[in-house]
Amino acid sequence: MKNTNYGKIFNIIRTSKKISLSELADKDISRSSISQFETGKTILSVDKFFHSLERMNVTNEEFSEIYNYHYLRSFSLYQFSLDLSNAYYQSDIRMLKKILNSLKDGAFFSDLPSQTNHFLQLVVEAYIYRSSNKLPEHCISRTSQLFNYLDRVTIWGLYEFYLASSCACLFNKKQLEKIGNKILPHLAMYNYSSTIYTTALMMLHNMIYSCLTNEFLFLASTFLNYTNSLKLSERSLLTKFCFTYDKGYLLVLLGKKEQGLGLMNQISNIFNLVGETNITKIMEKDILFLKNSK
Repeated sequence: MKNTNYGKIFNIIRTSKKISLSELADKDISRSSISQFETGKTILSVDKFFHSLERMNVTNEEFSEIYNYHYLRSFSLYQFSLDLSNAYYQSDIRMLKKILNSLKDGAFFSDLPSQTNHFLQLVVEAYIYRSSNKLPEHCISRTSQLFNYLDRVTIWGLYEFYLASSCACLFNKKQLEKIGNKILPHLAMYNYSSTIYTTALMMLHNMIYSCLTNEFLFLASTFLNYTNSLKLSERSLLTKFCFTYDKGYLLVLLGKKEQGLGLMNQISNIFNLVGETNITKIMEKDILFLKNSK
């Protein structure tokens, strides 16, 4: 670890996660070693560096993304998704529109390929739709273009999973079904990368949620049945809870209202307990809507 900028990025990640030096230190690496690494006074061995990342629940890929954003000035899907999520969960439509306009006028990473820029604009507009129920302009044709791109790509990477996950609310029933048939049988092959696998699982949740809100009940049930076969690690525990929440939602739509709402409330309470207040708010909104519906 000869690059002293690594220590600066390490510090940014640690402090953003509200992890103190004492909490991160253990028998393998001291508090002072971490502090000196962050200030550029010393370096860490590769083993200790990866060990410390693991203790913060950060993959090497995620670290590289953040490093690239700060020092290489290349496009960071990680930072883009983080900015977008923060604006969405804060119901900040103004910020979402600002991000959209910066893509349109080329101010936001002007070196992006034209197709990538257009797809990311659709991603932002999908978030705006989820916040305000306002569909993007030319939604059907633009969503079809995205679907055709995803359908052409044989092996998906983080970028493709992110696009599909973010725009799941825009796909129609046939498109959701085709994406499921294409990707789900091969989902296990992406387990080599925790970042890609986590994004793929979130895509599956968003697809199920889209099926539920559009009342594609058979398709939602099919996707949920698939989740029973997934082997989820502790890192994917919150995603597992999302799938359980989806099952509760489906039960309500199938007429088992009391049982379904009970399950949804249980998961909402868990998310609230672990501090995921933004997700809790969305779940509580769903629960109230379903509770008052006939």
